[in-house]
Amino acid sequence: MKMNVMAYNSGKGKENGHSKGYDFLIALAAQPNAGKTTLFNTLTGKTGYVGNWPGKTVERMEGTFVHHGKIFHVIDLPGIYSLSALTLEEFVSREFIVDEQPHAVVVLLDAEALERSFYFLLQILELMGKVVVAINKYDVAQSKGLHINTELLENELGVPVVTISAIKKTGLGELLDRIVDVAEGRLGRQKEFKIEYGPLEHYINRIESVLAEYKLFEKYPRRWVALRIIEGDIYFIKEIEEKNREAAEAIVEIVKEIKNVYKKDPVELIILYRYEFLNELISKTTEMVRISEKRLIEKLDNILLNPYSGPILSSLILLSMIFLAFIINTGFPLNYIFISLGYESIAEYIEENSLSALISKIFSVIAEYFRDFAATYNIQGWPLDLVIEGIIPGVGSVLTFLPLIFIVNVLMALLEDSGLMSRIAVSFDRLLKKVGLTGKTIFPLTLSLGCNVPGIMGTRILETDEERLSAIILMPLIICQARLFVLLIMVSALFTGAIIQTFVTASIYIISLMLFLLFNKIVSKKVFKQKEEPELIIELSSYHLPSLRVIRWISWERSKSYIIKAGTLIFLFSIILWVLSYFGPSVTQNVNESYGAIIAKTFTPALSMIGIDDWIIPFALMFGWVAKEIFITAIVVATGKINPIEAVASLSLTPLQSYALLILVMFYSPCLAAFVTVFNETRSFRLTLFSAIVSLLIGFTGSISVYWIGRILGYN
Repeated sequence: MKMNVMAYNSGKGKENGHSKGYDFLIALAAQPNAGKTTLFNTLTGKTGYVGNWPGKTVERMEGTFVHHGKIFHVIDLPGIYSLSALTLEEFVSREFIVDEQPHAVVVLLDAEALERSFYFLLQILELMGKVVVAINKYDVAQSKGLHINTELLENELGVPVVTISAIKKTGLGELLDRIVDVAEGRLGRQKEFKIEYGPLEHYINRIESVLAEYKLFEKYPRRWVALRIIEGDIYFIKEIEEKNREAAEAIVEIVKEIKNVYKKDPVELIILYRYEFLNELISKTTEMVRISEKRLIEKLDNILLNPYSGPILSSLILLSMIFLAFIINTGFPLNYIFISLGYESIAEYIEENSLSALISKIFSVIAEYFRDFAATYNIQGWPLDLVIEGIIPGVGSVLTFLPLIFIVNVLMALLEDSGLMSRIAVSFDRLLKKVGLTGKTIFPLTLSLGCNVPGIMGTRILETDEERLSAIILMPLIICQARLFVLLIMVSALFTGAIIQTFVTASIYIISLMLFLLFNKIVSKKVFKQKEEPELIIELSSYHLPSLRVIRWISWERSKSYIIKAGTLIFLFSIILWVLSYFGPSVTQNVNESYGAIIAKTFTPALSMIGIDDWIIPFALMFGWVAKEIFITAIVVATGKINPIEAVASLSLTPLQSYALLILVMFYSPCLAAFVTVFNETRSFRLTLFSAIVSLLIGFTGSISVYWIGRILGYN
């Protein structure tokens, strides 16, 4: 996030932003004491200045800043409690929103007074949809045990929700990214925000009909005006009386009818329904937990915040978490440990009963059922093969990785909700600062061990653009579970002996981490011009027992993103792989004559530098960039072997070729879903392409270097 001083070219009328000297017009709206002025001063710095609203005595604060090369002009609306136009401040605020149509309105909520703040937000949402919600003072509220499910809140409201601390400057990078998303039309409500007001809906619709018939207040949302009239808005009522007597009389009769039927002031009824909506919303999206005693906090902090014991204990916690997730899902590394101890039968049992193996068995049974069904009714042809060999394995490959993603997210949520996460960040901060990162980076790094997609999205917690963009671009270098799946099969097939297999597997992970750290130091300094070490800004929240409800919120919302963003692509390209391997210039079921083989053979010379001339490898690499596990699927399809380990072993590679190929497969490219996520997070084709080129160069140069250094040292 860069706050640059910009000259502001004031302009009148409704020209586009560029003609006025800026790209986006942004309004800040909040109730008094929510921290709006602090946020305004933080964003605009020395560019902020004070004037008056045209023709009014109310002060108008405005300023500019730059983010991702876009110039933002910010209007700090007066602190108001509602949009009722009972005061001059309320009137100028709502007229600015309606007349100037800002690209986004940032509504600041006070985390310590959520119900009151939410009521104001509802009024804004009923007026317009281009809103970003910023929950301020969240660090303070969280230290008192409050948790907010921002993902669920986003789903309920239909607008982005970000937690920030304006005074500590945390969360501002993500806030600005969401403002850009809303300003450019990627996020924000497309449909009118609508609270159901029960039997009052009948009267709202009647007032809307009167407004439409007499063409009144057409610059406002008609439903919003109807609600304002029922609430007794003096401005609208006077305007109607002055402009159209018939319309005024019709509306007065409707309001009287409400009072006669319900024996209450209509304002009370509106407030009642809004608070019913709010209470349900707050109940669904917030949780208050009991915090630990101060003495316990001090004892644990003496260990976790110690510069020597902290990193060691934090590393043990994270490694235990990842190993537990891997053991449950794949059996690794427990299976390797038992193999090294001579207990192959126990290792085999662990592998066969891991979650991913059980899911694979389920889909094998489903495929077998379809084969038997087809044989019974004599069904043949490519549609049947598409279902059995394309669709069923495609769905299976998506669901095979969901358990690990979910387990990692559950364990990460436990750390986050218990208060341990912030301490782990502090313990790693001194080490990561040396490569241009802060301790917060340890969490997207850990998420990436499960899947790069949530890992890349997890970089939103990083504060500076330089740190975040560098981490996003290089996060695909971290070995995810999809690559672990490929790694374990290739190591089992190409190397003999538990000790050598363990060494090869561990070396790939060490290389992955070292590459990430080394290249981050280079990219952050040379590409993004990071001038000084980033500062860790984090709230050390109180320790407390994790809430099952909060764990469910965090783990499900993050796991859902994998299904939506990664799973759909894996499924789609599993089908495309089947089509390319099934069809050729003439209809064929021989993969050697398929379109996929023809394309792959044109790339075979590129692998001659590591001594490989088999078209099957480029065939598998071609699809491996879509989803890493499809690399193995492609080899199985091309070789005709049923067992993946047998399929890879049939390639007859030497140990040197095998290790060089491992380096290439692990680093030449992440999956397509990771690239899509890189683009979604950076909104830059240039940076996405840069990320792809970095991975490709590292994969190929690393692979070639390993091969030829090995040859020079005498390995054949």
